[in-house]
Amino acid sequence: MRTIETEADITEGLAALAKLDTRLKPVIDLAGNVPLRRSEGGFKGLARIIVSQQISRSAAEAIWGRFEERLDTISTDAVLAATDDDLRACGLSRPKIRTLRAIAGACAREFDLSRLAELPADDATKALIGLYGVGPWTAEVPPVLPRSCGYLPGWRSRADGCRRRRIRS
Repeated sequence: MRTIETEADITEGLAALAKLDTRLKPVIDLAGNVPLRRSEGGFKGLARIIVSQQISRSAAEAIWGRFEERLDTISTDAVLAATDDDLRACGLSRPKIRTLRAIAGACAREFDLSRLAELPADDATKALIGLYGVGPWTAEVPPVLPRSCGYLPGWRSRADGCRRRRIRS
């Protein structure tokens, strides 16, 4: 397995899929290339996942824009220094504020997100779930967290499994 890094990788992958299953060619021709979506890593990448959960994409983008504008730079120090009023003014709920502060505090103390790339997938997932407010669905967001902290061989995801089951049925 290799990481999709460029638009050319997407084009190559779609061509390979169309070759494996000719029924996909008309779909690919009609839909065109899949957009390349890359995410930032580290605390900022995880914060964006938290901010975006359980809300529409447009709401998440609006909240994230206000979050970046108000904090100037998204970092553990900035989140810990911001007041609850500052964070609520961005549109963040109290549970999301509490989760972001807990993760920022853990990262400021001893939790090293970049070290997750060195761990087996199960250990990386357990480490993330050990953070307040991070459950299995957050810890296994494909492929944002693996890419955010480096490539994790064998990374699997409940969400990925759901997609496979939905495709088969």
